[in-house]
Amino acid sequence: MGFLLRVAHANGLCEPKWLATNATKGLHQRLRICPHCLFEPGAYWFAAWQSGPPICNQHQCWLIDACPDCLKPFSFSTCRLHSCRCGQPYQAHCGVPVDPQIWKILYVDRVDPDVLMWMGSLAKHGLQGKPGKRASSKQVQEIAEFIELGSAAAVEWPKGFHALLSRIRIPQTGAKIALASSAFPAFAKRIRSIRDADWRARIEIEFLAYVRNTQGQESALLSRQIRSTSNAKLIAGRHGLSVERIKRVASQNALPVRVTEGGRKRYVIAPEIEERMIKELGDEVSTKQASAVLGLHPTRITALLSAQELTALGRGIRLASIRLFKDQILALATPVDSRSDRWASLSKVLKAYVPRTSTTEFFQAIKTRQIEVKCTTHPPSQTLGEGLLIQPDQVLAWLATRRAVQRCSDLKLDITHVAKALGVKPDVVRSLVLKGFLTPIETRANARAPQYFHRRDIDRFQEAFTSLKSLAAEAGIAPKQAPSWARHVGYEIVSGPTIDGCRQYFVRKAEIRKTERLAS
Repeated sequence: MGFLLRVAHANGLCEPKWLATNATKGLHQRLRICPHCLFEPGAYWFAAWQSGPPICNQHQCWLIDACPDCLKPFSFSTCRLHSCRCGQPYQAHCGVPVDPQIWKILYVDRVDPDVLMWMGSLAKHGLQGKPGKRASSKQVQEIAEFIELGSAAAVEWPKGFHALLSRIRIPQTGAKIALASSAFPAFAKRIRSIRDADWRARIEIEFLAYVRNTQGQESALLSRQIRSTSNAKLIAGRHGLSVERIKRVASQNALPVRVTEGGRKRYVIAPEIEERMIKELGDEVSTKQASAVLGLHPTRITALLSAQELTALGRGIRLASIRLFKDQILALATPVDSRSDRWASLSKVLKAYVPRTSTTEFFQAIKTRQIEVKCTTHPPSQTLGEGLLIQPDQVLAWLATRRAVQRCSDLKLDITHVAKALGVKPDVVRSLVLKGFLTPIETRANARAPQYFHRRDIDRFQEAFTSLKSLAAEAGIAPKQAPSWARHVGYEIVSGPTIDGCRQYFVRKAEIRKTERLAS
């Protein structure tokens, strides 16, 4: 292009485009020039001016692409060798010096100019002003402005970039907590448009870091790519509290909350607010949490609280009193030599033998060493319910001495213990339930729910019936011949595989006694 201008000037042509042919490229291209370079003797038009950042490397100034006098953009048809077509010489224009920081970023730090223009366009036009399209501008004045704004964000990386994100963030009406995708719409797509892979990765990392940093502030951002460390669930887990209590205190303190489309409330709690909330909650724990710490049923926790074995605090229980009670019971436990059937866990013993109304008296018996407690490891690493071992026989003896009548009326047994008491398998007990010989205390809510029986009902069944298998064994009769033998001697078989489909034969005891009297 410069060659054609020199030839036109040397031949006195007023229109350099007369020398152009159909093969000449860039006839309508917007040209950039350095007025300082063209002022020198034997000046050349450098092809490097037309690509890359609009900066003259020799004079460290911004190039110009329009005549300041007639305001027309420079092109092959409007330019002459030493002046604009309007007659204004190029040397009359002074190129604006490039800021040293921008020069360092571009030519020392080697930052891609497109990255600076990308950030500068965001800084000027924001997320809703089509910054991607505006960053492709070819005008030197806009390019220079974008590079200057982008350099301001890059010179103090990453602090400057975080400040840029805060400026362009779209505020959310009616909520301080927002999704990152709402505050920065289509921002991930804009990041992917950056061609420089290194800077694309750096910007992605710092954007996520910015979102993470906001979670300690009131105007927090939420993102699926970042796991929050300051929501109600995680704070509750760190301090051993319930999520409901954390949310209740957060609601009382009017903390910022985001309500999802499904109606769920999501809190993002700053560290200083978290510290204040935990201080407010103090030593208070709920009955449910006390149940988890001790491994006891909530109704038993309530019984211990009523007996002042545990101390109330506000709407809950003082955690220190729970730990003190646990330590007192554990101090009485000694390691067991070998686990056997004689020992059962505290939770099973409580469930099978000890009425909930006798909870306080039961633990008093442990404290006074009327009931011996042992543990598999010392000190036990589990809750009281699972870590302590107790002999059911001792519990039964304690209950008998306490109140035999109450034991018979209140004691509950599960299917396993009923089977042991009757000397049969648990499946046989289930058959007796189906045939109506045994009645559970309450109907099961589902097939897996446990069944319990009053001890008095088991005693009545044993007084009225006995298994044919045990009778035949005493008489030396083989099990297969037992039914025919029982009918021969006159025993009444009330249940069995050939009678009603029960898993085992049972005989009425009254008929046995009657037959024995007749035989005598």
